[in-house]
Amino acid sequence: MTARCSMRLEERSARHIDFTGREDRPVQIHLRDIKRTPGPPNPAGLDHDMSPPPRLQQVPTSPLLSAFSAHRSETLSAGRALFVEGDSGSDIHLLESGLIALSHIQPNGKRMIASFVVGNGVFSLSHDGMRLLTAEALQECRLRRVHRVELSHLPADQAEAVKAALDREPWDIQAETLMHLHKDADEGISYFLVRLAGRLNGPISRGSRVRLDMSRVDIADHLGLTVETVCRGLKRLRSDRVIDAAGPHNVIILEPDQLKRRAGLGPDFD
Repeated sequence: MTARCSMRLEERSARHIDFTGREDRPVQIHLRDIKRTPGPPNPAGLDHDMSPPPRLQQVPTSPLLSAFSAHRSETLSAGRALFVEGDSGSDIHLLESGLIALSHIQPNGKRMIASFVVGNGVFSLSHDGMRLLTAEALQECRLRRVHRVELSHLPADQAEAVKAALDREPWDIQAETLMHLHKDADEGISYFLVRLAGRLNGPISRGSRVRLDMSRVDIADHLGLTVETVCRGLKRLRSDRVIDAAGPHNVIILEPDQLKRRAGLGPDFD
């Protein structure tokens, strides 16, 4: 019998650089290549939660979330790939918690992160049954999935909400990628913070907090910069009192209008 395969991301040690540019203790980051190695059945590294649902279950309020509510949550461990670019598949996923990087590996081995999926993000990244990018868990994730053939059995408002999210998916990624092509390093870092804050918490204001669960290496791979440039850019924003840091993974926005200006955006941008 052919052994099933599981995906894992090899890791290597690197040094974490904080907002001040100092090197800290070694941490683990992902290598740029993904290898398939023999493993137990369950190719995507997903563990189904077989525990019974709670007696009183919170009912999602939006049609989009309701479309996934009948399906059990699955756990994807940090460092595992949900699917790899070129794999067959067209399931639609809802990320309940955690962080997913949608990436592409160039021929020279360099990783390019097209986008990050955060809480309640819906994604599929498939065309004609083939995955267009790799979906990599940057931390432990909880997901639900709907098979594409099930859309015809959903209530009309739920099916339309899922289809609308899938229709926006490639355009949102393309728009974000094109935006970064026309920004310098400081503009790109500021734009990244504004966009991430908006996706996590809605329109930003003075005192808004942004949690950076991705590493500086991940941010660099997303913006097309070096990790040193990312750290210097964050340090400048902090020195100019545009942002402040509450630990290595939390940013406090002190001057939202100034951050938007540095991102090349107007003050009314949400």
